[in-house]
Amino acid sequence: MSSDLNSYVKPTSFYTGWSYMAPYLTPPVAASLAIVPVYYGFNAKSHLQRGMNIPKLGCKVRLLEGIKAAPVIGGIVGTQMLTQAFVEWATADVLKKGSFTSMLFGAVFVGAISAPCLAAFNGRTVGMSFGQSVKELSSKPKQGMAIVARETSFLFSLRISNPLGTQMKAIFGDNSAVDYAAAGISGAVGSLIGHPFDTALTLSQANQDVVMKQLMRGAFTKAVTVGLFSICYKSISQVLMGVEKKGK
Repeated sequence: MSSDLNSYVKPTSFYTGWSYMAPYLTPPVAASLAIVPVYYGFNAKSHLQRGMNIPKLGCKVRLLEGIKAAPVIGGIVGTQMLTQAFVEWATADVLKKGSFTSMLFGAVFVGAISAPCLAAFNGRTVGMSFGQSVKELSSKPKQGMAIVARETSFLFSLRISNPLGTQMKAIFGDNSAVDYAAAGISGAVGSLIGHPFDTALTLSQANQDVVMKQLMRGAFTKAVTVGLFSICYKSISQVLMGVEKKGK
């Protein structure tokens, strides 16, 4: 009986099945896992943006908050990355696939259609429910504009991580440290570029006035957080895609 079962369920069956699913499941799974250790940073930046002190939370509470946010972030970022890849593929005849224009267009498009979910995620860091965030987004168009601008920089930074890594490897050598450094740098730079829009969104959701000189509050904290998220996302993605290769 056991020999028949072993002959039916081969050791490679998991890898074979995963090889088909990996391209679709890797982005959401990687994003879900990557957000857990760094979620506290997003909470901290929202407090700094509002002129408040960073909340002092124990490691257990931070971890639990990250776990709670994981399904939402996994769904949002995973869907964003897959949609962006599809948009770049669909526009390949018009925009050269992999070009700066193609990646930028994909980032803008995806940022626009994912605005409601992103408003809800950011609203969570200021104590708003999903319904409240979406309702306020519909009544305050500027929030949507801020989200699109912010997400364009974020998605673009994730998208250029691999091309940047290729360029850095040509200069510093082909190794994992360079790969992860490229991911962290692109994530942090993208965060800094989009931070003023992120601050405007946070202040708007918290019903505070948006003042120009305050737009870079919490910029360093968020840049470090996004940089670490990008590194975690890349490393987890590589592990998952490595499992996929075993099935081929």
